[in-house]
Amino acid sequence: MSRASIASMPAAAPAFALGLLITRLLVPERSIDAVGPRAIVDALFALGLVGLILYCGRGLGQFILRRLQIGTADPLLALVISLALGLGVLAYGVLALGLAGRLSSTTVFLWLTISGLFAWRETVTMGNRWGDPFRAFRSLHPGLKAGLLTAVGIFGLSVVQALVPVWDYDGLMYHLQAPALFLRSEKLMLLPDLWQANGPLLAEMLYLIGLGAKSEVFSKVLHLSLTAILLLSTFAVARRHLGDRGGWLAGGILLGIPIFPIWGSLAYADMAWALFEFLAVAAFLEWRKEPRPQWIIVSGALAGFSMGSKYTAIALLPILLLAFLTERGRGTVAEKFRKTLWFGGAAALVAAPWYIKNLIWAGNPFYPFFIGGPDWPAERVAMLMAFLRSFGVGHSPLDTLLLPLHLYTQRAAFGTFISEIDVPSLLFPLILVFPFIRRQHPLRPLGWMALLRFLLWAAGTQQTRFLLPLYPVLSLMTAWLLDAWLTRLGPAKKWTRIIVPGIVAGLVGVTLAFQVIYLAGTRPIPVVIGRESKDSFLQRRVDDYPTVRYIRSSLEPTDLVYMAWDGQGYYCADRCLADAEQSQWTQLALGEATPSGIAARLKRRGVTHLLLDLDGMSFLLQHDPTGSHSSAANVFFQSFEPDCLTELRRDEQIVLYALSCE
Repeated sequence: MSRASIASMPAAAPAFALGLLITRLLVPERSIDAVGPRAIVDALFALGLVGLILYCGRGLGQFILRRLQIGTADPLLALVISLALGLGVLAYGVLALGLAGRLSSTTVFLWLTISGLFAWRETVTMGNRWGDPFRAFRSLHPGLKAGLLTAVGIFGLSVVQALVPVWDYDGLMYHLQAPALFLRSEKLMLLPDLWQANGPLLAEMLYLIGLGAKSEVFSKVLHLSLTAILLLSTFAVARRHLGDRGGWLAGGILLGIPIFPIWGSLAYADMAWALFEFLAVAAFLEWRKEPRPQWIIVSGALAGFSMGSKYTAIALLPILLLAFLTERGRGTVAEKFRKTLWFGGAAALVAAPWYIKNLIWAGNPFYPFFIGGPDWPAERVAMLMAFLRSFGVGHSPLDTLLLPLHLYTQRAAFGTFISEIDVPSLLFPLILVFPFIRRQHPLRPLGWMALLRFLLWAAGTQQTRFLLPLYPVLSLMTAWLLDAWLTRLGPAKKWTRIIVPGIVAGLVGVTLAFQVIYLAGTRPIPVVIGRESKDSFLQRRVDDYPTVRYIRSSLEPTDLVYMAWDGQGYYCADRCLADAEQSQWTQLALGEATPSGIAARLKRRGVTHLLLDLDGMSFLLQHDPTGSHSSAANVFFQSFEPDCLTELRRDEQIVLYALSCE
């Protein structure tokens, strides 16, 4: 970076933040039915706010690394690690406000201001030591330049997708609904009927910043930014241990998974979880390369942030504990135990707030799993667990052995969203030869770590999306195998050496093609530039939105709608009782002997209407190992609907009824 650009950075950041504030004050978020150029202002504001968050995260993370007196020779790797650490700290600041009952737009932006001052101070302190993390992208081979332009094109299309109103099912069910409810209540609290909101929600704490600024699409843009950081992390770690060619191969393999950027453009939280988990492993590899105790602390902190993102991230903890404990040539047994305790202590300390909160409020650190808690009796827990374990093709030893094959041949059994392309990389099966390679390498421990992580995934809910934290690790391992093969070929077999990069480039091209197809299907550009209203877009993308719109405009303000097999409660807000576990109707129907008994229980909750999601019911019938949903559907159509409901409105997948029986 030039001295002029360095000198201008301290003044530029506060000016940029002030400009964002003035923009939001002068141009509030457009209404849901508005059209016109304000849509472009809203999009630019969301992009700018994400940029400010990343700036704050970078500064906070760099401050931590500087205080620990560690760094890495690769500036790109230092960048992604500092970003992850800083974003974790930023999210935990919002968490602290929620636990203290001081959660509001004002306090959140006060915390953001404090974080920004830290980042600004770090910018001044570091000066030209910030380095140039993108120096490797200059003077590239023409083929690599084409690959880079393709990646930019993929993410460019993803940005457009990220700027449309939130329409994905999980986003409307809890990724936005939970922080919105917390912000409305000005505190964190138990939400028994939104079970996902009681688990670790690190990414959602960051989304709350956007909601405080009235920007819903901020969550999607930030999630896409985390996707890009995860891709850069994969490239950086591979380049660190395999060289430039290995870095490009690993990055290309990951980007060559068509569902990867599509996941990134949604209001999910999986990219945050995957980023923290992967970088915890990367910090372990750095410790193996440079055995300084600070790397153990960094690995533990990142693992803690991972466990602060999702319950399922707990699977990483025993793997890294075992990795630190069994590492060869790292001192005496006592020293190994001490280092393992450092890692475990750091991870537990960082993750602890989420689990202590649940222990105090619900008597269960993993609420509502295992032992249930408030409003979660054993029967309700059992039904949720039966649903989660219904994914996949079975849990027998033979099923587990055949899982790598079934993930490709029976992908619909493992997927929840666009299952046609919800598969791991077609190159990952090459890893099956990994155990037969005897050559020692810094990445060698990834073999048993990935296998153990896969087996722990197989023992739980076998959703392909929950393999995401493994994808960067598997990309590294696959890149190592391909790079080793290319090295063995030598420079003589030029045309053969082109095959491997060509295959990887072809897979990236497939991802680009699917992005174009996806763009044509969602048609996002009109709503992004203001030629279409958010209301119009949502009517054509969210199955229940036209009915929700009818509820809000045509029913009485005192009416309350019970949503059967439909968990998308965000847009209906306090006018609806959404079913986030998609089994509350089933529990209600099977718990009462008569239609009038069911109606009486609904009325005691203030329910006046019922919304039936036929598509949601169909999905649950496909994941119904106990037959409970099938029985509840029979109760609905054979007795409850004819005796107690009057149909008011019907769409293709949604039916709205008035509760009519006494």
